[in-house]
This record gives sequence, structure tokens and C-alpha cells, in this order.
Amino acid sequence: MTLKEPEQWEEDWWAAEQALKAAQKMPSGPERIAALKRAGQLRFDAYERKRAIQDTIEKASRRLRPDSN
Repeated sequence: MTLKEPEQWEEDWWAAEQALKAAQKMPSGPERIAALKRAGQLRFDAYERKRAIQDTIEKASRRLRPDSN
């Protein structure tokens, strides 16, 4: 994992939130529905990246901890 991955996740999350806000302001119709779906997918993808980063950090910290036996 590189140092840029957490920063990238934050940028992706911010972009997804902005897309959601813009979609919510659109008038009703199929374009709004499609925009809301895209924004939701962007949020999901950003969250999955965050979770993967956190999992990597947790695994690394478990390897560094001394055994409690």
C-alpha cells in the first residue's frame, strides 16, 4: 500500500458525495435516476477501497504485535 491510497480514497469519496448532491438537485426523470445510481456506485466503490486499505493496515499491525502467549 502506498501513502497515496488513503488520500485517493478521500478524494474519491468527496467526488462521490458531490455527484450525489448534484443528482439530488436534478429534476425528476430517468436522467436523475441514472445519476443517483452512478453516485451510489461511486460511493460504494470508494467505501470498498477504504475498507481494503483498513484491512491491509489491520493485517500489518497484527503482524507487528508481539504474541500474547
